[in-house]
Amino acid sequence: MANQNATALRSPSPRGCSKPLMTHLTAEERAQLTSLADAEMRSLAAMARVLIVQGMASRASA
Repeated sequence: MANQNATALRSPSPRGCSKPLMTHLTAEERAQLTSLADAEMRSLAAMARVLIVQGMASRASA
């Protein structure tokens, strides 16, 4: 039982992720994000973060 409580209190974001970001999506974009998040069993916020980080990495290497 103690492990379940420790897991529930742990943030899914890596250490240092403390700056929230708000953005606007169309209904179609949100549906696509939801589909991707569901496929990887992630929250919408976690999936958005993965996509942002991957996008920044691909632009930096281009």
